[in-house]
Parts: sequence; structure tokens; C-alpha cells
Amino acid sequence: DSSASVGPFNLRFARTTHGRKNMAIRIEVQEKEHKKSFGFSGDGDFTEATKDLFANIDLLAHETYLLDTKILGHGCVKDALSAAIEIGVKQLAMLHINRSVRKNSKKQIIDLIQEKTDMPKLAKDINDENFPAKLNVSIPEPGDNYEI
Repeated sequence: DSSASVGPFNLRFARTTHGRKNMAIRIEVQEKEHKKSFGFSGDGDFTEATKDLFANIDLLAHETYLLDTKILGHGCVKDALSAAIEIGVKQLAMLHINRSVRKNSKKQIIDLIQEKTDMPKLAKDINDENFPAKLNVSIPEPGDNYEI
């Protein structure tokens, strides 16, 4: 695990669980009196090191390949939701969902999100910024933009 600075950005890295070497990244920038943070898991599941890396992060883009089954080198929706809540992630963008799971299990994904987070629907469909969910969750589509 390591860190670096590039201009105003502080970068930290940690290994994920994957068949090949894969590093997750946390990028932070101080904006006025608030620090803003973004994390990206790359391809791989949570580890204790990435949980530490992503603790209390503003926006985490994390790989969630299958619904509730883990396979070597990949996370799943169910575990990503649990881990994100456990470590205080504010916004979770679930990436790299298997095409057939995304197509055929969308209702089960939304049901899991609702069960784990108390969200009535996906974060991008909620207009109230102060929605009292444990975690705001989205499944990005091409062209979606996020602000932290």
C-alpha cells in the first residue's frame, strides 16, 4: 500500500483480491474547508486494506460482478453493499456487473439495495439530497455524471 501527491490531489493505493495484481485508488482534494474523496476498486473484491482505504469516502466506484456469489477476483452486489455500509461510504456506484445479471436480475439487485440501505429506489432517482438512507447507491449507465 502506498501514497503519492499530484498537484492538489492526494492519492492512496491498496491491493484488491484478484488473480492478477490490482490496485484500488483513493483520490482526495481539499476544497475550501471540506475534503472531497473518490475511490475506484479496479477489478477485484474488498480486502481489509481496501476497506481501510475507502472508509468514509464520498463516492466509491466498485466492481460488483455477480448478485450474491463471489468468484475469484470479483466482488458481488450483496457484499459490496454490506461493506460500503460498514465502512461509511456515502455514495456507491456499482460497476462491472455481469451482463446477464444486469439484464436478468435488475429487480433482485434493486431489492438487495432496498433491503441493505433503506432506499426506496436508486440514488439517481431521488431528488432530495438529504435522503436519510444508510448509503446512496447507483448503477451507472454510459453518460452518467457524478458530483461529490
